[in-house]
Amino acid sequence: MPIGSVAAYKNANTWKEFNIVGIEVGIVETQGIASLQLYPNPTNGEFRVSSSEFKIENIEIFDVMGRKVQGFEFRVPSSETLNLKPETRNPKPETTINVSHLPTGIYFIRIQTENDVITQKIVKQ
Repeated sequence: MPIGSVAAYKNANTWKEFNIVGIEVGIVETQGIASLQLYPNPTNGEFRVSSSEFKIENIEIFDVMGRKVQGFEFRVPSSETLNLKPETRNPKPETTINVSHLPTGIYFIRIQTENDVITQKIVKQ
């Protein structure tokens, strides 16, 4: 159940004997990823996703209601991936994303890397 409801359920007589577990609901922004940058932010039409550490595999854009509005996949042949030196693991260290067609607002950028999913917020002016 949503994290904000855990205390209420644990205190309710009907639910006291159940193991109540809270989860984040919706889109949660990932904090403190220095090697991943989204810029410029805010943007008028295009922004760049840059990573010095992660190999980006997929980028999805969601509106504040959690609806997917755009997505991109980055496929690299396995032979290229195996030949990359550790310091140049990301075959696309900087990717430009065009959002000029989207209405003004706040969007969440979900970036799938080889090991993790990172979510950042961007403002479209």
